[in-house]
Amino acid sequence: MTVSPWPFAHDTAASDAECRAALAPFDPKARGTWAWQQPARMRARWTLAVDGRAVGELVGHALFGTAARAIFAARTFTLRPRFPHDVLVLAGDATEPLVRHRASWRGGGRFERADSSALLWRRESLWRTHWGVHTSEKLPLVHLRTHRGLLRQGAELELEDAARTLPDLDALLALAWFLAMRAQHHHGAH
Repeated sequence: MTVSPWPFAHDTAASDAECRAALAPFDPKARGTWAWQQPARMRARWTLAVDGRAVGELVGHALFGTAARAIFAARTFTLRPRFPHDVLVLAGDATEPLVRHRASWRGGGRFERADSSALLWRRESLWRTHWGVHTSEKLPLVHLRTHRGLLRQGAELELEDAARTLPDLDALLALAWFLAMRAQHHHGAH
């Protein structure tokens, strides 16, 4: 049985096109505060904001469902979990994954990318509140510092300069947040 990271129903008021129209363009070179924020309590919808400007959305599909959509101004991704704990990131209507997360038994794993390169997904704290995306040489690219309140959760992101050059950074940030939420949900359930 898969435990869903989406504890509540999502807000279906806006379609993907309406969301994309409201988002600022995704600019990996943007400096400032990067954060995943949950604008409405008890809704499976999170906004990726850079200095308060929305550049992306992550939306849960269904009540207690497991799939999600990541929406950016230029592209949309589907995040689809697979057995046992893998997650596929599909761009648009593609059938081949842009990124595949292969879970390890320690809670981390590998991001296998379409260009055949791999990145590491690593827990950076004992309590599963700090996560990171690293190169295969274990050099940091992205750090997530998650926080969870009674009715909302979010994360601050720190991007290293090397991460800003990745062509699939938007997909990697959506996947990282999706995995961090799943880990918090699994960890909190025990």
